[in-house]
Amino acid sequence: MRKSRNVTLIFLISVYAALVFTGSGCNDSGKLTPVAGRVIWQDSEFRFIPHSPDTWDLDNNRFPAFHLAWEINGSPKHFMVTRVGVPAHFNVTVPAAPVLKTRVFLLSSEEDLMASQIEFFIEVHEGWFTRTIWSQIQQVPDSKIRQEGILLDIPLLQYTRDDVEITFGSRILQPVERLNYVVGWESPVLEGVKLKPEGFRDSQWTSAGDPDVSKPDIVVFVEDAVRPDHLPLYGKTRVSTPALERYFQSGTIFTNCYANSTWTRPSIASLFTGHPVYIHGCTQRGDRLNPAISVLTEILKQNGYLSGGVTANGNICEAFGFSRGFEEYPFVQEPGSGYARAGKVVEIAMEYLHFPVDQAKFLYFHTVDPHDPYLPPEQCADLYLDTDRSETRYDYHYFGKINRGEYTPTHAEIQEMKALYDAEITCHDQAMDRMIQELETRNDDTLFIYLSDHGEQFMEHGYTTHGLTLHGEEARVPLAIRRAGDTGPVRIVDTPVTISDLFNTVLDAAGVTLTSHRDGRSLLPLLDGKIQQSAERPLVQELYLGAQSIQAIRLGEWCLIRNLSKPSIHLFHTDDRAEQQDLAAEFPEQTARLHTLLNQWFHHRSDLRFPVNPVLSETIPDDAIDAELRSHLQALGYLK
Repeated sequence: MRKSRNVTLIFLISVYAALVFTGSGCNDSGKLTPVAGRVIWQDSEFRFIPHSPDTWDLDNNRFPAFHLAWEINGSPKHFMVTRVGVPAHFNVTVPAAPVLKTRVFLLSSEEDLMASQIEFFIEVHEGWFTRTIWSQIQQVPDSKIRQEGILLDIPLLQYTRDDVEITFGSRILQPVERLNYVVGWESPVLEGVKLKPEGFRDSQWTSAGDPDVSKPDIVVFVEDAVRPDHLPLYGKTRVSTPALERYFQSGTIFTNCYANSTWTRPSIASLFTGHPVYIHGCTQRGDRLNPAISVLTEILKQNGYLSGGVTANGNICEAFGFSRGFEEYPFVQEPGSGYARAGKVVEIAMEYLHFPVDQAKFLYFHTVDPHDPYLPPEQCADLYLDTDRSETRYDYHYFGKINRGEYTPTHAEIQEMKALYDAEITCHDQAMDRMIQELETRNDDTLFIYLSDHGEQFMEHGYTTHGLTLHGEEARVPLAIRRAGDTGPVRIVDTPVTISDLFNTVLDAAGVTLTSHRDGRSLLPLLDGKIQQSAERPLVQELYLGAQSIQAIRLGEWCLIRNLSKPSIHLFHTDDRAEQQDLAAEFPEQTARLHTLLNQWFHHRSDLRFPVNPVLSETIPDDAIDAELRSHLQALGYLK
């Protein structure tokens, strides 16, 4: 229990820099590799132990503390490492005759240091009063701060027996254009102190109560690569999806939901982390989900949920870091085809739905049937083909030639592509019907979220499949939500939303209060009809894949798409849903306004970005992917 005298001891370091270093935690081969860690009290001092990534908060930001083994002057040392402006917090009770001991280093390489000044300091916050008890201004570059560090031996007698919060960090006094500073605190010790029983402050997350079955089960179902204009939920179409139509006679349908990116891994990374692509940095074929970022399932687990999932898309399997927080998360395949159809995923989903536990469940299911290659069973294909099926195999070899500009498909081929794609959606609905029936008969409190991770292109802008542009046919996705107790008629919401909003939405439904920064917003007020139209906000989509670098901003009636890899800017009005008429030259002021807003959007998030480097986000080389996963990713067109 905290005493009436509330004292906060803060070590602040706010270096406006990027985290650029290599290594942490030595493995058997001697190679330095990253290890996220938890701080514990052990053997009369604070120690770092490897752990699944834990986060510490920085007001509206979150970042992990890393344990780092580093050799300085031939001597191995152990550090707590913090990055740009992100302090690390401890809750402790100060003992009698307390002395705080540590040594501060700059761990950046000498070539990365630019002429500047850093102030290291310690503050004590007591109520509304803040007192600086130690500070030192350090000129860099300086070999002493890198090789010897600054020794700290600070008595804290005035805070004896007070409960305090200790936070490590720094501040730049002389700004420079580029900073690559990393701060390391060597084996910090507060002699005689034990951590409070509840441990240090892991994060800014708090739950509405202890784990209990009164919390809703939450089911997220992602049907890969589905365009909303190919679903009857979104208007007249030849496609038949009776299960979805029956279930969503009640609930809420969002007509303007956009993916954060236009291929699976960065899009679902935004769902799992609540961050836009620019911040989570999971962008390339070999990128793993950054272990520095807490994911949805980890937070739910801390708040009384058990999570189960299954994916038929290997882009988000365990190998790429997406299994964290799940009790079970299999990646399913079927021999010969390279991927599993929806029936296999639904079979496992039914097991999870019936799994007897006394805790609320979060369930995530991801199917790939509509994803290329388009190979629906004959009984479904016959529903949409006007003529006999051709010999053309619509797979990654065929689409690759088109997307590289080596072949232009005929009108008949495009129509056949669409027919087979529609057939895949209908077959998927037939498989999904079993789970829909189960949801319809459940009397418990279940929140069901149906969506896709991106759309699909059929030559609208010169390409096929997806992950090539940020135009609406690839970026706009279906999103429908139904809660137990929802009765008709279905509510239609035109407010623009994005996939990363579901991170906030799920936590809101689970009774978890979010106080740390995420870009998204909970959609529950829109489900309740409490907000007819939420405040207008810009939605940003990003695509960084191979040599591509494309960004888009959608705000109000306008969409601006900026291609940085092939410098160009295009402006479209929402009346032009197909985005075929570029209005950039006709409306230069509107183009300039959105271009400025897009720049500002990135600038305001620059300090929140998680650096993409070997320490924080391992990249898996193509030749290191196991044969089974490689075969699957090749079948889906992700690897050659």
